[in-house]
Amino acid sequence: MEYIDKSQGALQAHSLLSAFLSRCQNGGFSPNDDLYSKMASDRDPSVPNADTTYNILRRQLLQENNCRCCYCMRNIEDVNTTLEHIIPNRISNQVRYDEYQKFYSRADWQKMIFSKSFLANPRWPFRSFPHTIAYENLIPSCNGKFAKNISGDIHAHDDRVSKCCNNKRGEEFVIPFVLNQQMVNEFEYKRNGYVIWPVVDTTIRGEARKKLLFEHKRTIDILNLNCLELVTIRRIWFFLATTQSDCATVDKDRVILDLTDNENLTSEEITMLQNFWYDNYWCLLEEYRYFNDINKFK
Repeated sequence: MEYIDKSQGALQAHSLLSAFLSRCQNGGFSPNDDLYSKMASDRDPSVPNADTTYNILRRQLLQENNCRCCYCMRNIEDVNTTLEHIIPNRISNQVRYDEYQKFYSRADWQKMIFSKSFLANPRWPFRSFPHTIAYENLIPSCNGKFAKNISGDIHAHDDRVSKCCNNKRGEEFVIPFVLNQQMVNEFEYKRNGYVIWPVVDTTIRGEARKKLLFEHKRTIDILNLNCLELVTIRRIWFFLATTQSDCATVDKDRVILDLTDNENLTSEEITMLQNFWYDNYWCLLEEYRYFNDINKFK
């Protein structure tokens, strides 16, 4: 897991978003405006062959996060990138919006405003940005899609479903741990491929500790970071790291047979592991090369 520093590109993103909102203002704001969708067709008319505001912002966010998914660490590119709203895009009211305030620094929180409140009274110059487009509220995520079955084409979008991360989460509340260096450091990738988020603060005890553990587990469950695909990918990478092997050159048959024989696996875990005999699964390992490091596992 990696911390995302939202201060590094703020000036550039704010300039981009201010120009976008100014163009929107020229056409007049509506209380029901979907500003996030509007970015996908907005272009700066003063720039020849300008790309859309959405694409420019997406590329910036990707570069700032080393082209990795904010949750599962998958290597991602434009084609399979979604933008995750830390505070959900379609959140219904100010109360739900305010639930996230304690996870932001005061400075970053002041740079955002509940989108409905903004549209009710837009003010120029724009010092606070609607949360649906605010840089401080957007991080890059994968689309959560894997091969649906052993005969499927991993690049066939109509034959896949979202298993994890942004698309799996939907509008559910999750702790925005990626914005907190300490929280990120608390995550543990286990040698069996599972990820856990323990409570490391020993001063938190009793019911408070149980409640926090519940919220940590709930966050992992909502994002489905322990779906069988991700668990198997991390399990294989730990095996490769311990044997100083690489997915591009290793005998995958030996890897799968060794893991099947030597691990105490459930029938579901064995079935998923055996799927990696097929290229449309094995090629996923390259997208998760982040885990080619034995020090990432405990």
